[in-house]
Amino acid sequence: FFNGIFDGQGNEIQNLYINRTSDDEIGLFGHVINAKIINLGVTGTIKGDGNVGGLIGECGGNTYIENCYNKCEITTNFYTGGIIGDYDSVNNLTMKSCNNYGTINANYQVGGVIGHIYDVNNAHIYNCNNYGTVYGHDSTGGIIGQIMDTNNIYVEKCNNEGNIISEWEIAGLIGESYSTNKLEIRECSNKGNLSTIGNGSYCGGFCAYIA
Repeated sequence: FFNGIFDGQGNEIQNLYINRTSDDEIGLFGHVINAKIINLGVTGTIKGDGNVGGLIGECGGNTYIENCYNKCEITTNFYTGGIIGDYDSVNNLTMKSCNNYGTINANYQVGGVIGHIYDVNNAHIYNCNNYGTVYGHDSTGGIIGQIMDTNNIYVEKCNNEGNIISEWEIAGLIGESYSTNKLEIRECSNKGNLSTIGNGSYCGGFCAYIA
């Protein structure tokens, strides 16, 4: 795993190609802990199974991400996001000014920016945007696919302009928030089209399902 500081200095890593459809923790950075990643973009094609992101597959620790973007086309199964696939069992995440432009095609817990947030005490997602089309089957959101068993999640000045297509729990911002203690959404918007497929249900401009 990576646990240092990476400053891309405004550069773009182009034509990244990963084809590991049976593997997890896939991305430009497969697994990061206590890392700082800033000023970086990535383009290309990524195929994996789970915990897949354009920038980071699996993220943990006190991690800080700012001014990064994804233009990769991502195809996978679960816990999939344009920037982070899965953020799991840690204390602090700060993400600022990160954007997804890539098309994402996955099944479960799919987000334009973050696929899945689980067992996290503090997360602040600020000024992050999705412009790419996101396809899912369940828990699909323009910004975050699913938030579960967490405390103190702040989503502020985030916007979705991409089309979101899914069967269950489809939303412009957050597909599903389950067992979350304090979720605040501030000054956010959705301008993307939301489309349900099959016999699905739970659709919302901001959040599809909160329990």
